Amino acid sequence: MEAITQTTEDGTELDTKILMETVKEHIDLPKETEQVSGCKPTEDAVKKSSVQQVKQVQKPVKKTANGQTLLDVSKGNITIKSSGATGGGTSSETSLNPLGYRIIGKTTSYYIKVEAGVTTDITLDNVSVTSNSGSKNCMDVSHANVTITLAGNNMLSCGIQNYGALVKDGMDKTELIIQCEHAGEKGHQCDKDTCGSLQAKGTEMHATAIGNIIANRTVKEESGFSNLTIKGGIINAQAGEHNCAIGAACGSYANGGIDTKQYAKNIRIEGGIITAKGGTLCAGIGGGKVTPVDGIYITGGTVYASGGKYSPGIGSGGAETTESEWEKTPEGFNVSNIVISGGSTLVKAVGDKNTSMPGIGCGKYGTKTPGTATNICAVPDSGYQGYIQDGTSENRV
Repeated sequence: MEAITQTTEDGTELDTKILMETVKEHIDLPKETEQVSGCKPTEDAVKKSSVQQVKQVQKPVKKTANGQTLLDVSKGNITIKSSGATGGGTSSETSLNPLGYRIIGKTTSYYIKVEAGVTTDITLDNVSVTSNSGSKNCMDVSHANVTITLAGNNMLSCGIQNYGALVKDGMDKTELIIQCEHAGEKGHQCDKDTCGSLQAKGTEMHATAIGNIIANRTVKEESGFSNLTIKGGIINAQAGEHNCAIGAACGSYANGGIDTKQYAKNIRIEGGIITAKGGTLCAGIGGGKVTPVDGIYITGGTVYASGGKYSPGIGSGGAETTESEWEKTPEGFNVSNIVISGGSTLVKAVGDKNTSMPGIGCGKYGTKTPGTATNICAVPDSGYQGYIQDGTSENRV
């Protein structure tokens, strides 16, 4: 007799040969069937019956070769909780997978969310999430500790005003890490042929690429952006108008009298190839409109950053000359602790040419520069040269 195994949600293998014996003892056939024909349940019938009972009680959770739970965003919203994952084409888990989750699929309807307080690893494997309707982000990891590993080509695109592509709200101690599959390999340098990629886009005004969202900026605990580390991957980020590509959203510091005084803090780039293009009045990396910055540390990789109107490539966002209310909040333009170091690190930062902005520094309020820039420096490793050269075009960086 052939034994068939089924894997349950907790990974336990069930031997249907044993189950068959149990089913034989409990299955009820009509008495007349046995009396007239002497009929007994066949082996195949018992196998089918037992397997069906197993499936009704516990649906299998798919696992990848490395033990991560496989989720498909094309089959429904994915939520990762402290009790495990739900949605994405799988039955709900009973506990969080310590090895993490591998997400696949393409969707224009569903989203990915990691709940607050969760610590988990996620591999994005050729994922495409586009959100153009409703009130939702493509992927939200706010108040969670999440490491995202990029495999293949991934895209998160948000066309909903005030929402975002890859969202991390607030300035708590939680951390978001983005890396390629080769992170940790000694001497590895990312390139487009061997490393996974992420395209994060805000395609509507006030849509975030990577950072916090405008929808929550008036709530102090949800405003501002902090603790991002990029260890590798090919990352292209471009926000909608009035938002920076990577950093704190427009108005995180002050917004129409509701001043949360939040900002961009502790953004670290250790590797990868990163391209960040800021929207109007916003930096490429750092702050959105009138949003200060404290701490951008680039120790490796290749970084291309460009700013929008009245804004630098790396630093704080600017404001229009006609918006006189910003004269009362000059600290909203401040920038501190932008440090570039390492050996093969390359940073090309380009300020807005039409408004004569520097590559790295403070955003302007029209022609005025009310903010203060402190500790902006290049500190190369021994044997390397380091320099910072302001520029308003790629030819003058």
